[in-house]
Amino acid sequence: MSLARRLSGLLFLGALLIAGCAGADPGAESNGLSGRIMLWHSLATPQAAALDDVVRRFLRIHPELDVIMRGYPSEAALVDEFMRAANVYLKQ
Repeated sequence: MSLARRLSGLLFLGALLIAGCAGADPGAESNGLSGRIMLWHSLATPQAAALDDVVRRFLRIHPELDVIMRGYPSEAALVDEFMRAANVYLKQ
């Protein structure tokens, strides 16, 4: 995957997370969001740090959510792990 495509994906994810936060009051009652999100990425350190910052802000507004971030050293490693996990869960 090209760098431009990966950055586009990161920007889309950031926009999606920020859009979900728009207008929310951190002190307000629960907004109904709860659960766990697993976010896998193969971003380099600067981009991973930016993503971590966005996720932390998102969690301040949605404290009922649990976001688990897993970084992989390369896109190939991420795809390999995804395929392994998919095979495990599809066989259950």
